[in-house]
Amino acid sequence: MDKLKYIGKTLGEAYSSMGYRGNINIDCHIDKKGIVYVGESNVRRSASVFVHNFATYMQGDQYSKNCYLMTHIINSEKIKKISF
Repeated sequence: MDKLKYIGKTLGEAYSSMGYRGNINIDCHIDKKGIVYVGESNVRRSASVFVHNFATYMQGDQYSKNCYLMTHIINSEKIKKISF
């Protein structure tokens, strides 16, 4: 968790130094050895913001001290099979 906080703080400060104010989402991957890799960052509200907001609503501001959140990206092939 400390590595993720460090990455968030470092990228946040970099964006801030360029004048950016707003949401930043950082996608990270952690391998079996615990090495953290940054996949990408987005300066917009993405799916993880909505998951965070829902967890905060349901569990309160301190939810991250008691649990971890995970999201699942639906395979694009499955999306094609859905009809409305």
